[in-house]
Amino acid sequence: MSNKWGVAQNREKFTPGSENVFADLGFEEPAQMKLKALTAGQINSIIEDLHLSQNQAAELLSVSPETLTNLKTGKLFEFSLDALLGFMIKLGLDVEIIFTPTSDDQRPSYFVTVENKKTKVAT
Repeated sequence: MSNKWGVAQNREKFTPGSENVFADLGFEEPAQMKLKALTAGQINSIIEDLHLSQNQAAELLSVSPETLTNLKTGKLFEFSLDALLGFMIKLGLDVEIIFTPTSDDQRPSYFVTVENKKTKVAT
């Protein structure tokens, strides 16, 4: 079917996703994947904000430029969460882990907060 301008319209139905695309795609350990992706994205933003070259950033993080390329392109399987958090520290950020009780009407969850923006990682 075409719209009034003659452009074909896609009438496929879409299923709404969850809060975690990795769960939607069937990855093992989707919460950890989302947490790693959020952390890697933050690392990449900091490197960009500091105007570091690929070699400067690799040296600062004590990795090869090729490894840094994997981080920048989202190939995160080779990175442990511990390594990513270590990169955050090397970039001059504090990493804070906070445990709080949930209310009776909520399921336990975990979140990542960056600059006062809270993102749910898993329930």
